[in-house]
Amino acid sequence: MNKSPLSRLLSPQFSNALGRSLGEELPLCENHSVVFHWADFFETCDEVRNSLAQDPELKQDFERLLTKLSRLKSVPVWIRTPEKVIQSSMYSLYEKHILRNSHLDGLDFFGPMEVSLISGTGPFKIMALSEFFHKDTYQQFVLVSLINGELPKRDFRIRFKAKVLMEYGANLESSTLVSFEQLTKHGILFQINADTYLKEVCRHPKVKLVIDSSLLGKCLGKDLEEVKHILSAQVHNLLYSSRIEDGIEVDISKLHASSSFEFLKDHKKFIFIPFSALSSVDPKGVQRMTQFVDHAQNLVRNFYQQKSRAA
Repeated sequence: MNKSPLSRLLSPQFSNALGRSLGEELPLCENHSVVFHWADFFETCDEVRNSLAQDPELKQDFERLLTKLSRLKSVPVWIRTPEKVIQSSMYSLYEKHILRNSHLDGLDFFGPMEVSLISGTGPFKIMALSEFFHKDTYQQFVLVSLINGELPKRDFRIRFKAKVLMEYGANLESSTLVSFEQLTKHGILFQINADTYLKEVCRHPKVKLVIDSSLLGKCLGKDLEEVKHILSAQVHNLLYSSRIEDGIEVDISKLHASSSFEFLKDHKKFIFIPFSALSSVDPKGVQRMTQFVDHAQNLVRNFYQQKSRAA
């Protein structure tokens, strides 16, 4: 049986590293500062789903992972509120949080709770429910949910490891480096220190992002190896700029802030800025970024099509 490229690449991951994330990354930069992961596009998620149906060995490995995660159903968790004690399980906590149900019976995952893993009578420890989550297990739950179609299909996106400057304050007199995390069809995802965001940034009406998107424009029309060469040549200052002309002012009301399950550990906020908030102030930059996403999507499609033909 000829296996699809994702089948052949995924199988060792299932068999040999169930504790790590599933699948592969396709680098667009030599040091993996710009990558595509199969979980970040509904077409490649569908490819993985098809691979499971066609490859009995891969499906067996996947079912072993499901069995491993299902064991968390036997790990009870008791949460004490002023009115009652709620019994749940570790599996249920992961499931409810990942499937966008941010509250369990009206309880906030990030707020302080009296929690016990011993019994309904305690002893109880004050902590947040999100503190129970383990990074690798959480990632496995997300990927399994994507494969099973339990999460909404993801539009194409590219992951970055880059830093750009954000200016803030009454007169934009202060600045901080923020992590440029993802470029999607609809906007940009950043990561910022939570204290800086909550205590300083969001108290003012505007922020300014300083981004050099010209590098992405140079990649348009290039094949995968040429894109890798272009991005790798400037890997240490990828998208970074301090030039006034690269600054993009954004109303603070246009920023969409959220926390990951690791918020209490790493104290980071994720900030999503839609292109609709940037198009009027930097139409050329937005065009370069959206065209880069479209071009990267075509490169990913071509990559897997070529792999399939070679299989």
